[in-house]
Amino acid sequence: MTSAKPARLEEGEILAIRLKVRELTPEAFAPYGEVSEPTKGFRLDFAGQTASFCHVRIEERPLHLYFLARHMFTTQAYVPLGGGESVLVVAPPSDLLDTEAVPDLSQIAAFRMRGDRSINLHRGTWHRTPMPLGPAADFMVLDREGTLDDLDLVDLRVNLSATIEIDL
Repeated sequence: MTSAKPARLEEGEILAIRLKVRELTPEAFAPYGEVSEPTKGFRLDFAGQTASFCHVRIEERPLHLYFLARHMFTTQAYVPLGGGESVLVVAPPSDLLDTEAVPDLSQIAAFRMRGDRSINLHRGTWHRTPMPLGPAADFMVLDREGTLDDLDLVDLRVNLSATIEIDL
């Protein structure tokens, strides 16, 4: 976890919040979603609409975040392929009826996905697409077809005067 931004920032100043990467366990991830374990799956919610199941390759990128997103109406699952490690940054869901909601940065966390467990994000969980720790990582992404139309995106710099940096 991290602490909330200081009460006073100078005009135009951006707070860089540094997150330590935590191990991905069902207990630690519970505020954000579910973690698969052998013989224990999770239930997906696609709001009664057609499911989408697609293979994505995510290229390595800096471990620095300017944006977070949430899906307002559905869950979203990431199933790692090939065992590559990634970092997933999440914040708990905000009020789904509040279109002006922003992530609670005092509850933001970074988790190491080692490639042996899948995750299912709760509806409204703020997140960033997993960030590979190698050149690339492959995932099967399970969500509602056309899920980008329920995507709520927040610019952390504009809305919260903050950015997120990951410490491995």
